[in-house]
Amino acid sequence: MKKKILNLMLVLGILSLSVMPIKASGTYWEQENNDSKSSANVFSIDKSPMHILGYVSEQDEEDNFILKADYSGKMQIDFMCYASSDGDFDFYIRDSKGKLLERYANISGNKWEYIEIDIEKGDYLHVYIDHDAGYLTKPYDIEVDID
Repeated sequence: MKKKILNLMLVLGILSLSVMPIKASGTYWEQENNDSKSSANVFSIDKSPMHILGYVSEQDEEDNFILKADYSGKMQIDFMCYASSDGDFDFYIRDSKGKLLERYANISGNKWEYIEIDIEKGDYLHVYIDHDAGYLTKPYDIEVDID
């Protein structure tokens, strides 16, 4: 019985490591596979700016991120998209309950979007990018911090 409990504790410990958020400032590239909320890249956000860079190259591809707040305040999100003129990219922000807070649709060309969202420490936002048409001329950039 003790051996089963120890094995279970070991398995649970390994599983919890796989969902630990990246906690840092700086620049990070998205990590595949992040095509759904359940496989999203998880970041712990503080008062230092963080940049998340990535590409969505295949039609109907999604990149998903969970942005967890280390502080209460206003989470500031800048989304820079560098799309072809025939591009069709959508940028979504949902709260932890799944409520859609913001959607920027049919983004083409070079586009910059900015949003501030009140957030409590420990809560998170689900941010994702959907690619419908066209291509990116350089990586998208999501800059995020809490003020």
